[in-house]
Amino acid sequence: MDYQQTVHSFQDQPEELEKLFSTAQNLHEITQFTQAIDAEYAGSPQSLLFAAWHYRLRYAAQRLLEERPSINWALALPLSLLTGFTLWLISDMNALFLDHIPYVFIFWSPIVALFVLAFFALALRKNMGRYLLAAVGIAFAGAYVWLLAPRMAAPDHYLELMAFHLPLLAWGAVAIGIMGILAAYRERFAFLSKSVEVFVTGGVYVVVGLLFFGLSMTMFEVLNVNIDEVYLRLLVFGVGGAIPLLAVAGVYDPLRLPTEQQFSHGLGRVVPTLMRLLLPLVLIVFLIYVAAIPFNFMEAFENREALIVYNIMQFAVLGLLLGATPVFSDDLSETFQKWLRWGIVVLVLLALLISLYALSAIVYRTLQDVVTINRMAFIGWNLINIGAFGLLLLRQWRYGRSRWLEGIQSTFSVTAVVYVIWALFILLAVPWLF
Repeated sequence: MDYQQTVHSFQDQPEELEKLFSTAQNLHEITQFTQAIDAEYAGSPQSLLFAAWHYRLRYAAQRLLEERPSINWALALPLSLLTGFTLWLISDMNALFLDHIPYVFIFWSPIVALFVLAFFALALRKNMGRYLLAAVGIAFAGAYVWLLAPRMAAPDHYLELMAFHLPLLAWGAVAIGIMGILAAYRERFAFLSKSVEVFVTGGVYVVVGLLFFGLSMTMFEVLNVNIDEVYLRLLVFGVGGAIPLLAVAGVYDPLRLPTEQQFSHGLGRVVPTLMRLLLPLVLIVFLIYVAAIPFNFMEAFENREALIVYNIMQFAVLGLLLGATPVFSDDLSETFQKWLRWGIVVLVLLALLISLYALSAIVYRTLQDVVTINRMAFIGWNLINIGAFGLLLLRQWRYGRSRWLEGIQSTFSVTAVVYVIWALFILLAVPWLF
């Protein structure tokens, strides 16, 4: 629904505006309604009707953000068990895809993504076409690997790349199902921030599960009881396979837009705090490292492992910045925002210098040899991450202190889209290029 035009047409009809608000509530489109009201209030601040609605929605939104999310366990539990059961079916470590890698290590992420999309679609019961399109897309990605990899002369490196790129595409499919393709940058950043919380929550579940598994195995060993491999896989992949959807259901409310999610309780508060505490420590390490590079300049040019470390560093820095950046400026004081902004800018500048050094090394090694699947992928990721660092610095310079948060959030929004596009290119093009 076009709330902007409808709200404008009801500027002198308070009863109709109230009815429109009820419709927006039923359709879970309060955010769109609020944006339309805010736009009209900004254009006509003298309007008492729009002023009243503006402040009413402003404080209602604050109360909504303070509420804990509703968890649909009745839907999440059976779907999570089905996810784990499906992963268990393909978890035989002796059944290798093209005699190279277990099936579960390649296809777990499309399977999980399909069940997560089903969870959101069934919980929300709207935008079914969008969820179906996202599900078809990730199912196509998995089928593409299944059908095209056997046709390659040497698919080993391609399968190894897919073990990392398919999860990214699965995450992108879930994002498209939830937000659509043309989501605003604030919605994308809020989704990214919430994704970090989901991953951390899943990690906590995994640690608890490993402790339970280790204790259970120790108790059975004391009694000299041997558990069949089938049941061991049921514990590891069946129970473990249920974790992703449980983490999503426990953190993300499917009835709310990304910007309406809860960010001030639980891990939603702990993770950003931890990332901000790490920021000065990482800055010190990077300052020392940049100063040490000239004394061992050829290491990255001669050592392949060093290049892998540099690539991991780029993703780690972006993850740290994503976790440290607040979703709303009101979450932090003006003084803290000032120091946080400068800490981010300095860290990004140092990461950019190291990334340019790593890019020159991998390009040099490629020119001395040939373009391989891995080198092409690494060069692409280097260029994307360098572009993200550069864009972030550029927008901080152009936007200034007053819009610094918008500059960072919009940069992450663009970078996330480019990530998915590059992963899709690797998926589709590599079987034909190599």
